[in-house]
Amino acid sequence: MKLRWLVVFFGCCGSLFALQPKKLRVDLIRNPQTFYVNGYVTNLNVEDEASTEGTEIAWIGNTRPGFSWQNDAKVRKQVGYRLLVASNRERLAEGKADVWDSGRKDGSVQTGIVLPVDLKPSTFYCWTVKVWSDQGESAYAEPQFFRTADSLFSFAGSYAPLERSDVRPIVSRSFSETTQLDFGKAAFGQIRMTCEGKEGDTLTVRVGERLSSDGRIDMNPKGTSIRSALYKIPLQNGRRTYRVTWRPDRRNTGAQAIRMSAATGEVYPFRYVETEGGTVEPTSVVRETVYYPFDDTATDFVCSDDDLNRIWKLCKHTVKATSFAGIYIDGDRERIPYEADALINQLSHYAVDAEFAMARRSCEYLIFHPTWPTEWILQTLTLAWNDYLYTGDDRLLRHYYDDLKSKTLLALRDESGLISTSNGRMNRSMLDSIHFSGGAIRDIVDWPHVGRLGANGEVLGEIDGFRFCRYNAVVNAWFYRAVSQMARIAVALNKPDAGEWKKLQEQVYVDYNRQFFDRRRGVYRDGDTTQHASLHTQMFALDFGLVPDKHRDRVATYIRSRGMACSVYGAQFLLDALYDHRMSDYALSLMLSRDDRGWLHMMEEGSTMTLEAWAGRYKSNLDWNHAWGTAPANVIVRKLMGIEPETPGFATFRVAPRIGMLTFARLNYATIRGDIGLSVDRSGEEYSARLSVPANSEALFVVPDGIRTGSVVCDGAKQKNRCFRLSSGEHLIQWKEKKEIDEKLINEN
Repeated sequence: MKLRWLVVFFGCCGSLFALQPKKLRVDLIRNPQTFYVNGYVTNLNVEDEASTEGTEIAWIGNTRPGFSWQNDAKVRKQVGYRLLVASNRERLAEGKADVWDSGRKDGSVQTGIVLPVDLKPSTFYCWTVKVWSDQGESAYAEPQFFRTADSLFSFAGSYAPLERSDVRPIVSRSFSETTQLDFGKAAFGQIRMTCEGKEGDTLTVRVGERLSSDGRIDMNPKGTSIRSALYKIPLQNGRRTYRVTWRPDRRNTGAQAIRMSAATGEVYPFRYVETEGGTVEPTSVVRETVYYPFDDTATDFVCSDDDLNRIWKLCKHTVKATSFAGIYIDGDRERIPYEADALINQLSHYAVDAEFAMARRSCEYLIFHPTWPTEWILQTLTLAWNDYLYTGDDRLLRHYYDDLKSKTLLALRDESGLISTSNGRMNRSMLDSIHFSGGAIRDIVDWPHVGRLGANGEVLGEIDGFRFCRYNAVVNAWFYRAVSQMARIAVALNKPDAGEWKKLQEQVYVDYNRQFFDRRRGVYRDGDTTQHASLHTQMFALDFGLVPDKHRDRVATYIRSRGMACSVYGAQFLLDALYDHRMSDYALSLMLSRDDRGWLHMMEEGSTMTLEAWAGRYKSNLDWNHAWGTAPANVIVRKLMGIEPETPGFATFRVAPRIGMLTFARLNYATIRGDIGLSVDRSGEEYSARLSVPANSEALFVVPDGIRTGSVVCDGAKQKNRCFRLSSGEHLIQWKEKKEIDEKLINEN
């Protein structure tokens, strides 16, 4: 039956001015009813689709999808809801809800509500919801439509089609017979242009990510994977539109690479275009940019430091631009999903846009397609836990519970209490349990292992001289992290083995410290047979909570002595560890560093996306489009502004701002439950923060260490403690700090 949009919604919606739930989602998809033609958003509706070929719509692959919504800002506390699912809009209007009517369900839950009945494949449905709250009974939300996939599953990560948008150059330059066009930022896409020409003539097109010293596109970027290409297009008589057809690249079209869909076609990363031959008007050149649907207005950050603002924009653009495959990949060189890339990409994607489906799809993919590094397989647990923590939807955890248990690599644990890839316990059965099809997994610590020369000529790579042993400290820090996440998952799902995982977590903590901690020096050794203590061993131990309180200061001091002796990937965990151990000023100084191991240097090199490594001399084949370099995006949200979910789906969340030397910082942060607004201002020792808590949520506000006794005031009332809870609505918090901001440290970097 055709579904009609123009039927007036049913009378039980109440007044048009009544409160309504908004921003409905099906299986985490924001706009499942949007139709795309060749990647372009259309105004087609459900009725038009039946007679329109080449359209795409969100892939909803679950027999029983999940639903979520946001409440009106006036709502403080939701106390119940009623959710209706119908086969067409008329049924909703008639109040029949022929698929499912939940009736009134008491409670505050508004995310991850799973349909208890099976849907049919290749079928349109529509749904709506109303809530009861402190504001009374709401109207029903405007109905949302979705179509189920041709084949349905008990669980599958749903996803939206890739989106295409036209971008025109912002600068045009002339070089003799060559016209150079600059799009301002690099992105992935295709080119179309209109050219006046004659048959027999040729249009030469060059594209690239970087300019050479003469101002032209660098067509020979030696020692890197910075992209450039040349194409020659035969012209025809008259004014015609031409498209560049990208040549396949064997580096990123191998068996493990993610391929582009037929609807989207092949893409290429470029910022600059140069044309020769024919007559090409610059305004006719278009980059058809391809990316996963992205809301540029969802989340934004601005502060008193222009450099940090630039770094934020660099990372935000990187997350959007590198989403072109619809799944997290390692960049353009290989286009292969890796757990380490996905983990940082996931956190940064959550930080810059309220988009969760791509992260879920990536996690599910990696469960079945793990990569070779031991630590990265262990990161699957954190990917899965983050999915639950940020969405409030536990279906991925439930469906893959047994797979996640195997991903802890518990099978590699021996009588030492630790894991090792060289203790003889790695066998085919163990590898099959984690879906690994290769011959063996290997420890990695950081990447690359070689490529940087030390003062004495030793090749150091990005592992700070880490010494690999039979039992490696970094691998076992990740083992502890994975077991800890498994314990949380088991408790969240009320599994009978939750107690066993908690006991194992406690035992691994003891075994780790017994094996690796050097009490005399107050640091952790890299392995069981070495005295070497790398930055990585210390920062992972501190970040993951393996360091006893009495030793944390000594470990932190050693970490500071090593500087940024890690890759852009390692920087994620270094910054997290520093912020969590009251070293926020130093962490900010590292983010704002102007040496070649920093994000400002990436931009000075000419890149508009984060790099795979700090610079070419640290990794000879680095990409200029690698999202695992976007740590500052999520660190700004999670640590500098201090906003992190405390319970799943942001039902409660923590706010612990640490803005350091900044005089102000503003963040509007979009979550699945609603927008969090936080503005922090500093004048000397005095701070004030304005916090907006979304409807049906609660915030735990944590004033930084070093406050003056009795100096904390919230909404005009003095607070006895530096931690207190705040309900939905607007709040003003003021406090004074004793400590001096280490502005000298910031300026030196």
